[in-house]
Amino acid sequence: MEILQKGKYHGKAKRFKMVSSSSGAHEDSSTADVLLDLGSSRIDRPFTYFVPEEIRGGITVGSQVLVPFRARLHAGYVIGCGASADSDPNIELRPIVSVLDPVPLFSSEILDLSRWLSQTTCAPWVECIRCLIPTGILFRIREFAVKGEVKTGEKLSPPEEELLSELAPSLPAERAPR
Repeated sequence: MEILQKGKYHGKAKRFKMVSSSSGAHEDSSTADVLLDLGSSRIDRPFTYFVPEEIRGGITVGSQVLVPFRARLHAGYVIGCGASADSDPNIELRPIVSVLDPVPLFSSEILDLSRWLSQTTCAPWVECIRCLIPTGILFRIREFAVKGEVKTGEKLSPPEEELLSELAPSLPAERAPR
């Protein structure tokens, strides 16, 4: 079932596919539909990701996950689990990196309410979800400068350590979110 919604931009209609919500129980499926929290209302549709075997038990509707999108990692919300009927088997899906919170942030009822709110007010779906989640529990990606080992597991060389120790006092402790 598809619903046409009048878009905010240039008076064009946006096409949204209704995503069936589950009961909230853990799903044993290999794919998940994720609505990305990009801070942009231009990309207001779910993307399908592959769920790795090691995190399948922790994925359910309402889970907040970390997924690759373009060249960066972004937080997103699982809005559906299971094989998508319109997914092409020849397309290689990108995997979900991790589950950010073991407890789902919202139920399937909140998901339905956010979808209705988005369709009624022409607001981006992700903004409607954010409005219905209690403040202070959303995961934000922050980058820090840290002494010690690099992500690859390699140790910093003595000149690199010295440079980092000189630069560290002038660097902010964390980057402000955009």
